[in-house]
Amino acid sequence: MYNLLKKNIFLVFIALIYLLFIGATPLFDRDEGYYVSVVINMLNNHNYLLPTYNNEYWLEKPILLYWLIQTSILFFSKSIFAFRLPAACCGILLIMSMNFLLRKIIKDKTFCLIICASTAFMPLLIVISRTTMIDVPLVLFTTLTLLCFFAATEKDKTCDRKWYYFSWLFLGLSFLAKGPVGIAIILPTMFIYLLIQRNFWRVFFRANIPIGVLIFCIVNFWYFLVFWKLGYKFWNDFFIQQIFNRSSKSLVGGTAIFANLGGTFFYIATILLTTIPFIAPAVSGFLLALNKGLKSRESIWDKLALLSAIFSVITIIIFSLSATKLPYYILPIYPFWGILVGYFWLNIKTNNNFFIPYKNVFWSVFYLSSLLIIIVSFIAPFVIYFGWNSINNAVKRDLNPTEYALPATLPSHLWVLFLLGIISILVIFIFRHFYRKKHINYMILTTIIGGCLYSLLAILIFFISISWLQTPAINMAKELKGRLTKNSIVSEIAIIKPSLHYYLNADKINDYALATKYVMSNKSQGIENYTIINDLNELDANVSGKYPYYLITRDGLDIDYKSKNISIIKNFHPYIILGNDKAKQQWKNHNT
Repeated sequence: MYNLLKKNIFLVFIALIYLLFIGATPLFDRDEGYYVSVVINMLNNHNYLLPTYNNEYWLEKPILLYWLIQTSILFFSKSIFAFRLPAACCGILLIMSMNFLLRKIIKDKTFCLIICASTAFMPLLIVISRTTMIDVPLVLFTTLTLLCFFAATEKDKTCDRKWYYFSWLFLGLSFLAKGPVGIAIILPTMFIYLLIQRNFWRVFFRANIPIGVLIFCIVNFWYFLVFWKLGYKFWNDFFIQQIFNRSSKSLVGGTAIFANLGGTFFYIATILLTTIPFIAPAVSGFLLALNKGLKSRESIWDKLALLSAIFSVITIIIFSLSATKLPYYILPIYPFWGILVGYFWLNIKTNNNFFIPYKNVFWSVFYLSSLLIIIVSFIAPFVIYFGWNSINNAVKRDLNPTEYALPATLPSHLWVLFLLGIISILVIFIFRHFYRKKHINYMILTTIIGGCLYSLLAILIFFISISWLQTPAINMAKELKGRLTKNSIVSEIAIIKPSLHYYLNADKINDYALATKYVMSNKSQGIENYTIINDLNELDANVSGKYPYYLITRDGLDIDYKSKNISIIKNFHPYIILGNDKAKQQWKNHNT
């Protein structure tokens, strides 16, 4: 097995998958659009401390990702590749650091590579690592925090302190990456693990908490500077709105749909579908890790598996209790599910009778996850195709601001979804074949190759979907960008597309929303920052005839696209550009 996954070849292959063509897919809304726009705003304003969006303070996320993207831009200029490079590098560094630390902990090259390959090829992790998302740095630093902590607890007093200090450092970086989320899932895990191991007081005194807190505070100096500069505004915008409110009510517009999908089982379903084909060995490894109950573990593998299982339970519970649910929130547990995969295979390989622990659970999860993928992949294209008119009409009738307007035609590559089902069927038959032959190594290799194929297909589906959704907006932006002057004003209504800041090279785009109960509720709770109007006539007072004024909206809305000062300039279905007389004249002059 180790010869098939030689370290250097494997890591180079991982780097290629995580990096190749990361700039080919357009930016998606909202998150990527927001993060990129914030970085560009900061660079244009030469303000590297306070994030800004639309020339106003943007305090929803910590600074780390913005600094990483700015560093990338220094080397690769303003490009989608540069925007996504930091997250991709964090994904690669995650696998490399896991390989390094696990070799020190379990001292087995083969199982280190099995764990790293299982983690690297979990489809959701690899897709999010190829985007400008804040979650991958969080995954990196939570993983490093816990692995360094675990290494420290296994060292004697002559060399444990440095590992505790590294753990404090990475805990601080997790806070700088995404705020208190890392602490909320890491500290309870450590506490419960140490209680079970009857090791709490020894670690408590050896962890050098005063020095650790000092390291944590030094790493997070940005928080102190921003609080000193902005005071209550920072506390309210960051901690109250983004941390506490996300726990109590579902935020972030269209993505709030996930809050009503699956309820408390949302993340269990997410894990089931986005860690295939590793989910069956991971679940069995999870049960193995907990089968000794509250007894302390003796072997290094049993201890590491216990820590991984506790972290998984804590993370799933905390995120399930939160009102705001998004699939990628659960990503921090994926490296530890990779460890549980390795733990499962270790138990099989060390059993002379080729016995699969929790056999019924293993095969139930194996077939259930595969069957769900097969059903979705073969049914979804037909549901989308035959229900397209109904879906399109429902989106058009929705007056609430949305990230996308649906194109007139379906993507031409819907058939790609069938490949998911085909891969699932192949993995089932090949895995069962090697199981009957009792070829454990080839069973492991089948899951790894299957995971790689799933991941490559997930990347392709993501590229097709985002390109299909964003191409009309990008084409519209290209035409509009060539006509904009320094005094042109751009606004949007019934859409929220922060990616247009990049595609239009615009520092500011005014956000308007039509008055609905949903819109007014979000505004009153401070979730959104748009200006509410009843119709375009209310905009007339804000539209000066002195400067070109452009208004971008969705086509097909049940509204009058004309007011006293505003009318249609051009229809770029599914978007429309409206404008005042100055904008019309500017558009006409450019054409001639």
